[in-house]
Amino acid sequence: MKKNTRKVLVGSLALLTAVSMGSVSGTYARYTSDIINKTDSARVAKWQLNKSTTIDDLFAVSYKASGDDTKTDVLSTDKVVAPGTSGSYEFSLSGEVETNYTIDATISATDTINTDEYAPIVYTLDGTEVIDLDGDNVVTAKDLAKAIENLYKAADGTTQKVYAAGTVSESTHTIGWSWAIDGDDAKDTALGNDATANVSLNVKLTATQSEKAAN
Repeated sequence: MKKNTRKVLVGSLALLTAVSMGSVSGTYARYTSDIINKTDSARVAKWQLNKSTTIDDLFAVSYKASGDDTKTDVLSTDKVVAPGTSGSYEFSLSGEVETNYTIDATISATDTINTDEYAPIVYTLDGTEVIDLDGDNVVTAKDLAKAIENLYKAADGTTQKVYAAGTVSESTHTIGWSWAIDGDDAKDTALGNDATANVSLNVKLTATQSEKAAN
């Protein structure tokens, strides 16, 4: 009888163990489904803005003689302007920019050659003669400066133009000036005798990222 009792007890323990394992297994079972499994990444937006210039000095120490490019008709140790001379400066922007941007034009100028009594120098921007923009009844290098600044203003003429992101292909702009040889000889001579009147132009363009919409 004792042997049979052991067999029944062992069999009961084995059955209990099997039931317990099945109960534990059922407790930890779950439904699972992948809902989102995604990786996102980004790089820094491109800011590749370059200037492209073809520079013939706006002012020079010498100028080519009319009809003979191998010889000069004006020669100095300093940059000068004189009757019969002219100069130009050409610039443009290129590159790829992936943000909207503005161009800040900070232009300063002095001009004591052109006055309300006599203004021998004619200034041009993109081939168009510059007009009096500051209301002093004479066209000077200061008006040229204002004309350059206006290139980068919006249509209303007061706010900055906002350029759209993308390939930069800003138009080429050309600053120019000329002093005719057949002006007022007496006044031209007076300027030459004095030789202290002068002209200067400083052009600084700065591109800045903008969060505003292009206009």
